[in-house]
Amino acid sequence: MSDAVAEKLFAAGEVIYAQGEAGQGMLLVLSGTVEVSVATPEGPRVLARFGAGDFLGDMALITNQPRAATARALTAVTAEWIDDRSFEERLLEQPDRRASYLALLMQRIRITDSLLRLEWHKQEAAVQVTRAAYLEALPATASGRSDWLDLRLISAPGTPPPVIDVIIPQVPFSIGRLTFPLPVDALPTRRLSIPDKEPYQLCRDHCEIVRTAEGLVVRDVESRLGTNVNGVQVGRDFATTEAALKPGPNTLTLGGPESHYRFILELAEV
Repeated sequence: MSDAVAEKLFAAGEVIYAQGEAGQGMLLVLSGTVEVSVATPEGPRVLARFGAGDFLGDMALITNQPRAATARALTAVTAEWIDDRSFEERLLEQPDRRASYLALLMQRIRITDSLLRLEWHKQEAAVQVTRAAYLEALPATASGRSDWLDLRLISAPGTPPPVIDVIIPQVPFSIGRLTFPLPVDALPTRRLSIPDKEPYQLCRDHCEIVRTAEGLVVRDVESRLGTNVNGVQVGRDFATTEAALKPGPNTLTLGGPESHYRFILELAEV
């Protein structure tokens, strides 16, 4: 391989790039796990973990700014290193890679947008913001109740990549398998598309989070294997197609009992 594109090996614990340094390339993780963290006054804060098939380090190339975070190999890592000279050729001009990268960018934009909204409302409210205060600061609807949520979808501990950590500010919100072309009937901020391999556990439109008169529910849409919500299996072949969410942590598994698509749905207790 050329210097522009090279396979690199990183030992467990090795810093791949550090917060504040110039961004001269990005990674496509081929094997292993990478942890990304940011320095705060209280110490390092872990932002995400990446595994095989994930891209990271690209934002420094796009923005031409120093690294915003530190990436460290949690395990031995093999990665394809792509520098700024080959970014377009190796990523944007290859359809499979471009599609995967666009899906990742949409997730990042969704999370960034939610964090920006939270910061804006902090400044507007000018109070010590708790989860309850955050909701109080959000715009109210005609009925006097905000349609905005404090709902977070996180990969359950021990599940393999891709690691999901998404703030869901509004419903309905759909979850399904990543397919191409990308669906045009749902806003990117209202949908999470997850890569899956055969034999598939996920359907294109697997389930959705909706508001009913009784509260928030997870509704199975068209999955073959069903959806498990807090231990209750729902779907077309089960007793019901939906299950209620409760304040606090909820468990969510997409697919059959052997599925590794397991999540925690945290609904703010207000």
